[in-house]
Amino acid sequence: MPPASGTDRDADDLLDDLETVRERCGSVTTACEYECHSGETFGGRWRGVALADLLASADPETTHVRAVSADGYCVPVPVAVALEAIVATERLDDPPSADDGDAATATETDDGGPGLPRLVGEAIEGSWTVRDIVRLEAVSLPANADTEPCYVDDLADALDESSPSSDDDRTEVVG
Repeated sequence: MPPASGTDRDADDLLDDLETVRERCGSVTTACEYECHSGETFGGRWRGVALADLLASADPETTHVRAVSADGYCVPVPVAVALEAIVATERLDDPPSADDGDAATATETDDGGPGLPRLVGEAIEGSWTVRDIVRLEAVSLPANADTEPCYVDDLADALDESSPSSDDDRTEVVG
């Protein structure tokens, strides 16, 4: 069954409110570590906006926060978990480099950067640490919806319609 799009026909991009919410509520910091599907760990110290603050005006029927990355990776995070997360806009420590001898965590993005904005938090599973977020929306998914991470077929369509696909062969998930 393909991932459900839920009742998001009026879904607003929460990223549109990021700076306004930061000005109103301030920034928060967190340190967290994740285990990748490979068994390796990565993590860091981050500063950003509390997702709970971004969700303050969301529909009370919201069940998930859908994050879509620049490469089309898409994941619906349960709202109960998302309330403990932040949308990181700064990395406060230096990511490991290949020179440190830890090639598995040497780069978090193709260009070696931290992949900001990024969804992070202590309760966020490794596969939910979406980096390079281009869309973030509050959605109401039915109880039987497929909530596995996936890739969208056409990123332009996803940004307009949020229509995910289960095509996993584009890039390897970090986390």
